[in-house]
Amino acid sequence: MHVMALTFLFILTVVGTVALFLFWLVVTILRGLTRLIVGPPARLRPPQLPAQMPIGNVRPCGRISCRALNPVQAQFCRRCGASLQEPQNVNVRRVAMF
Repeated sequence: MHVMALTFLFILTVVGTVALFLFWLVVTILRGLTRLIVGPPARLRPPQLPAQMPIGNVRPCGRISCRALNPVQAQFCRRCGASLQEPQNVNVRRVAMF
């Protein structure tokens, strides 16, 4: 009786492990296909520089690869289309932890 129970538990463990591996494999393949179709996620895109002070009536694009000069009132870069909106200042409450 104990041998049958141990054999059943072993088979159940192997089947569960195979099912988890197949689930992981399907999710990984779907993520790869999604990246091919949609493109890389935002965290892998090139970093953007903070908006700089306007130079006369123009200001540079915040992206390192672009840096095109745009009118001050523009909301998007003329060359690359990146947003030229100023980052919002958010109040942060800092707490000392001991």
